[in-house]
Amino acid sequence: MPTLISSKQFQAVLGTKPKLSLSAALIKKADKIDYSSKAKVRASLVKQRFSAQSMSGVITHAFDESSKKGETLTQAFIDTWDDDAKIFQNASLLMNVARVSAAPRRRSVMKSMIAKRRSEFVVHNIGGMSPTDARAVMLDFFKAGGKASDVASWIAEASKFLDENDTAVAGQDGIFGKIGKGLKKVGNWVKGAIKTVGDALDAAVTKLGDAIKEVANWSSSKIRDFVNGLIRAGVSLSRILAEAAKLAQASLNKYIRALLEVGRRIKSIVSWAAGQASAVLRRTLAALVAAGKSVLNIVGDIADLAVASLAKALNALIAIGRRLGEIIKAVAGLADASVRRLLEALMQLGKSVGAILAEAVKAATSVIRKVVGALVALGRRLSEIVAIVAGMAHAAALKVVNELLRLGKQVADILAAAVRLSAAAVRRLTRAIVAAGQAISAVLEFIGKKAANMIQAAMRGLIDAGKKVLAIARRIAAFKTAKIRKLIDALYKVTKKMGQIIKGFVVRTVSAARTLLEALWAAGANFTKSVIAILKNVATGKYRNFFEAIKALGKSLKKIAVEALKLGGAILVAAFSAILEVFGGHRKLTKAERREATKVFGVSIDLKRVRIAVASIPADIILTFNGGRPFTTMYIINFKSGATISTKVLIHELTHVWQAQMRGPIYAVDALHAQFTLGKNAYRVTDQELMLKNGQFSAFNPEQQATIVDRYWSGKFGPGVDTNPVKLLEPYARQVFKRGQRLNRISPLIPVELARVDPDLLVVGPIGG
Repeated sequence: MPTLISSKQFQAVLGTKPKLSLSAALIKKADKIDYSSKAKVRASLVKQRFSAQSMSGVITHAFDESSKKGETLTQAFIDTWDDDAKIFQNASLLMNVARVSAAPRRRSVMKSMIAKRRSEFVVHNIGGMSPTDARAVMLDFFKAGGKASDVASWIAEASKFLDENDTAVAGQDGIFGKIGKGLKKVGNWVKGAIKTVGDALDAAVTKLGDAIKEVANWSSSKIRDFVNGLIRAGVSLSRILAEAAKLAQASLNKYIRALLEVGRRIKSIVSWAAGQASAVLRRTLAALVAAGKSVLNIVGDIADLAVASLAKALNALIAIGRRLGEIIKAVAGLADASVRRLLEALMQLGKSVGAILAEAVKAATSVIRKVVGALVALGRRLSEIVAIVAGMAHAAALKVVNELLRLGKQVADILAAAVRLSAAAVRRLTRAIVAAGQAISAVLEFIGKKAANMIQAAMRGLIDAGKKVLAIARRIAAFKTAKIRKLIDALYKVTKKMGQIIKGFVVRTVSAARTLLEALWAAGANFTKSVIAILKNVATGKYRNFFEAIKALGKSLKKIAVEALKLGGAILVAAFSAILEVFGGHRKLTKAERREATKVFGVSIDLKRVRIAVASIPADIILTFNGGRPFTTMYIINFKSGATISTKVLIHELTHVWQAQMRGPIYAVDALHAQFTLGKNAYRVTDQELMLKNGQFSAFNPEQQATIVDRYWSGKFGPGVDTNPVKLLEPYARQVFKRGQRLNRISPLIPVELARVDPDLLVVGPIGG
């Protein structure tokens, strides 16, 4: 293990002029040196025992006699250095002589040291010189045969020493592994020495490049130390890169990695490369990638370069195989201004807005947001962006539209741009707009002013977005008549779902119903089907507005009646009631009729609401199907025009009013069920039944109940006893009677199974009665 030296011995202090002259006695001793061979010269030095201080003069004396003697003596002197302390001390002595000597002698001294493999001590001592002396000596070092790699090696070791001077470095290679104590004291000297050596190397014109080239086969860690030393020496990044770029790609990769490892930024490296030939720029970026830097890293660091430089760098990235998508993804972490520069640079390279957006929509939301925002900020027209979106798949279009809306773009503006393109564009953009959370009404408000094909396209877009016809129709109802007609026309032509349109369209007035029906019929909807749609989809209590509208539009009542008959059940009853209210002629009960009715019903029926239809065109139509029998629809009792109304029949029909009041239109379903399953027997009531059922009124069907009540009136208050004795009828009939305040509803009477009535049977059979 080498002897460790002190920090004082390590520091080459060469600022003083050495003593080169000899006393007469020393000259005499020097003349006794035998130069006949190198061995004899070494033996003479040992024998004469010159002191270290006198050796400067002895060597100078030898050179004065001849260069050959001087070189021989110098090499023999070096051979006598048998420990580290002597090496440091005597190397400084020789380099002091070299420093103050003329160029030829200086080269001879250093040539001898190079020959004896002491080059690192030459460099070490140059580090202790003034910058002026160091430059001159360094130049002669190379002329004497010194290698740039020797300088590089010392710089690398010195830099590594500075990096580690807070820890033991006894294991370090070279002269920096020989220091025993005082590492921190040495540190400041080494910093200055590195700067001096680096400056001298750089000043030697081609030698910096030679050093960079000669050590390219070193390990990555040693090259890192060398590069770090150069930077410490003040060598510029551009000088290092310029020389490294002359090397093979593998060597350039090492230097780029080294620069990154010692803290140089990607931006600085690329900024330099952007000013070079395109091939150099490509190789530099390839080296960055080889050093483990992703496109994300690279773009993130260079995004604030000037647009021209940035464009060159991006072009080089693409040239070495990086994809546009990788570059676009990098915008997620950039400031808005940097994103704008990046996109501007890409567009300078000929990348279209469409290509940029196509890659953005594949990335995270943050990327889309940045890209769309930057495009808008760069002044790209909304129409241009919308045209691109119109050609995208829905998922991609939705992402872009979301960002346009977030940036404050209005639904009307987006759709206006789509309208200028095509109906297909309107459909695609409408779907995206609604899927992005915008209201249906916002779309309808704008598109309702446009041509029919555009409105239809928008309707298709709404359906594509999953919006129900019911919901669309409900929104349409809020608009004015002219717009409603256009929107309903489009909705029906696109969907053909008339029932849903009618169900969803909020009809509060006859005018609204009329507008809806006119629009549907103008769009080609069949009148009969529209009637069926009304009967099936509109709440029974709201038929009247539609029937009033149909009447105002001059349409036939008969069609409504026929379709209601086909549907049967509660719909039939409610429809007939509405038809008769709208089209029929009615009167109130007379005083005499009310008097007789009160005897039977008391206040259980609201007699003020009861109407008698005896001069009604619609009633006559229905009675045509009904065989001329009277029938009841809720509070309206219908007779054939001009018919004479007997009190007995009136009481019978008022019982149906009572039933309807108690149970609603469903009573009619039970009555029809009895008629079509029992025929004429539906009305038959025997004394035996009256006795067996023990006063349980609900045990009889609706027609039997009405028969019981009308016979009870006839026997109790009328012309005389009817078929059954009053005493048997009274327990049942009195159940429809109520004293005092009238009740609006009583519990259901007859739990009869609901049956669908065959329309053909319904036309020929009796109703009500």
